[in-house]
Amino acid sequence: MPTENAPSQLSDLFARLSGLLFSEETVQSALDLTAALAHEALPGTAGAGVTLMRDGKKLTAAYSDEAVKIADSLQYDLDEGPCLSAWMDNQPYRIDSMEKEERWPRWAPAARGLGMRSAISVPLVVRGDRRLGALKAYSRQPAAYDDRDVRILAMFADQASIVLANVLSYADAQEMTAHLKGALRTRQLIAYSMGILMEREGVAEDHAFKLLRKTAQRDNVKLHETASKMVGATTGHPRQ
Repeated sequence: MPTENAPSQLSDLFARLSGLLFSEETVQSALDLTAALAHEALPGTAGAGVTLMRDGKKLTAAYSDEAVKIADSLQYDLDEGPCLSAWMDNQPYRIDSMEKEERWPRWAPAARGLGMRSAISVPLVVRGDRRLGALKAYSRQPAAYDDRDVRILAMFADQASIVLANVLSYADAQEMTAHLKGALRTRQLIAYSMGILMEREGVAEDHAFKLLRKTAQRDNVKLHETASKMVGATTGHPRQ
């Protein structure tokens, strides 16, 4: 459906979400805003949320109402539901009546017990093949959504996917950088402690490493912990 046929506020929602690309927003801020704007985009919505699939784990990363988190948790526990299907099948799913829903026979009655009567789930996909998760909206009214609402949420998901892919990639890069920095500090610490042993014991580098490893095994601690303790005892300034 062309963008101009969507509700007028939809273009404003796109602009607000896209603005995250040009600001120092955290990943969680982007996720929370995505859930809030999805809720705002569809009248009659009781709650909206974002499901992410990260490292093989299912996570409701953001939600505008606590009931969304509970409904999603039931999907993960039962291993069935519209969000999981939207993610796996890369297509939207709409539920008009939880009472008549037969595609997810265990989850639908459980969701109905939470007061949910209808729902939409659409996939969050980047470049046609990178599936991030799903965007969903729940309503306490039966048949609250129609095909037009599905298209609107799918359009919003397209925009959200781009933003989320960017912020998640940034977060992954930051995490990797921190990991590499930590590894470098550990390597330098071990090298420093080996130098202390080489000078103190008058041994070669390979023997110094063996002594360090033997001490760590004896104390049942990690190698870098032994190195840190040794450097601290020698310099009077413990290093991490």
